[in-house]
Amino acid sequence: SKTGATLHYLANILANLSQVEAAREELMLESKEGESDLERLLAFTAYPGSSVRRGGVVATVRNCCLATSHHSWLLREPLDLLTRLTLPLAGPSPEDVTDEEMEGLHLERQYLGEEKQVESDPEIRKMLLEALTQLAATRAGRERLREKNIYIVLRQLHREEQDREVKLATENLVDILIKKEE
Repeated sequence: SKTGATLHYLANILANLSQVEAAREELMLESKEGESDLERLLAFTAYPGSSVRRGGVVATVRNCCLATSHHSWLLREPLDLLTRLTLPLAGPSPEDVTDEEMEGLHLERQYLGEEKQVESDPEIRKMLLEALTQLAATRAGRERLREKNIYIVLRQLHREEQDREVKLATENLVDILIKKEE
């Protein structure tokens, strides 16, 4: 901006507001152009300029995932929320991923080069996993996560994760995804 303000902490204000159902509803409300404020925020889940901004945006998205009644909207294709939540958790493509598994991933998560780094902040990684876990609260959400091969990203994250809490959050989500629905 012209004043030199970066507005990184604005994302934390949105995260705090999104703890309230009415604020979440407002964030997910589509404008006349067909785009919601939440959709506009998604690009900042991988914003390299500020971990404060990334963390605030991820917390806002996580809070929106609490609204199970909106999961079908959150998981729809044009929004592509699963890619936005898993891309920061993905590092370079592991060598043990089969071509079939790789093809099942969204295009943005396929064949990531050595320069691709996992989100550096363990708290943000944990919030990303919490958002995914919230989306797995419904059967349709679990099926969607399985369909999008989220397990492959989780498997690699778990192998390389050093933070105990993030590792546990990864294990909890994997446990949910590998259980049979019956």
